Amino acid sequence: VGGGGGARGGGGGLAALMWEEPALRRVVLVLCLHWFVYSALFFGLSLREASDIVTALWSAALQIPTLLLTNCAFEVLGRRSTMSALLLVAAAACAATAVVGGGGA
Repeated sequence: VGGGGGARGGGGGLAALMWEEPALRRVVLVLCLHWFVYSALFFGLSLREASDIVTALWSAALQIPTLLLTNCAFEVLGRRSTMSALLLVAAAACAATAVVGGGGA
């Protein structure tokens, strides 16, 4: 019995299909870039606050209601508009932090 040759019957699995299809390759590369940028930004900002444990704990605790509100916004407003609004707010907050400064080291 055959071993899962994929939609085109060529074998190689998802990785081969991703590199054969330009549209799929573009989506995967954009998602990887977004994942990298979001992770670097999140952990960079988190590490900036790590010197003050109370602030770091508050930041961690606020992630729970934020995730719940984001999921509700996804359901009500849709993924695209919610992500656009949240990314604009995040960009404004990062720009404000760079301009105003945080008084840290």
